[in-house]
Amino acid sequence: MTLVTISVITVGAYLYFNFKSRSSLPVIVPKDVRMFMHFQTRKMRDESGVKQPIYMDSLASLVANSVLFHHLIDPSEAGISLYSDLVYFYSKEHSHCLALSLNSEQRFSRLLDTLKMNEIVGKQMVTPSFNYAKFKDLPLYIAYKYKAMILVLPTIESKEINLSASEIESQMAKIFSDHSDGFIKNRSIQSLYDSDCQWIAWNGKDNPVGLCFNKSKSSGFEGFDLEAKAIENKSALIFAGMRP
Repeated sequence: MTLVTISVITVGAYLYFNFKSRSSLPVIVPKDVRMFMHFQTRKMRDESGVKQPIYMDSLASLVANSVLFHHLIDPSEAGISLYSDLVYFYSKEHSHCLALSLNSEQRFSRLLDTLKMNEIVGKQMVTPSFNYAKFKDLPLYIAYKYKAMILVLPTIESKEINLSASEIESQMAKIFSDHSDGFIKNRSIQSLYDSDCQWIAWNGKDNPVGLCFNKSKSSGFEGFDLEAKAIENKSALIFAGMRP
């Protein structure tokens, strides 16, 4: 009976924190980024009251039929969390970065090995802090560690101009540095999380803003050091401006 009770409490605690705790994905964002966006996928699904959009099954089918995943029998084989949050930031080094959560580094590593055999990416490079690979004939890199994967698209690179290995590794090292003073520590950003915003954005000049979806209605907020304030129009304008 004692073992059963301990097991129930342990599983219950795991499920509670897995589904209720705040996403840790933004922790990888360095403090000196130029722009930032965070879409909390599971939080929005569980709390927004928004029904699944029409054609969502068509979108899922489109992704599943991609050449990147056509050899997988089950989506979980990719090692990418099915309801991963999505974090975007524009780095100090002028690189577009897009992060997703992993539930298995081993499976994701196998996925990259398969993509290498299909000549989609190059050989995995191993560093003390992260592993990464470069897409063939594209200025695009993919790195992973700490249950996170990130796509890095340097704007200063092209088919004719390549960053050196030390340059791209230096950028990624900042992301996977396990820093304790990253962008997420910003108090005005934290005020938006405290207001239960599922979407959060900062355009690099104005205060950060957020959108909270509840019972199929949205509320806009602007983040400040002490607390977020409800400001509908500004939030919508900044999200629209960052859409590209």
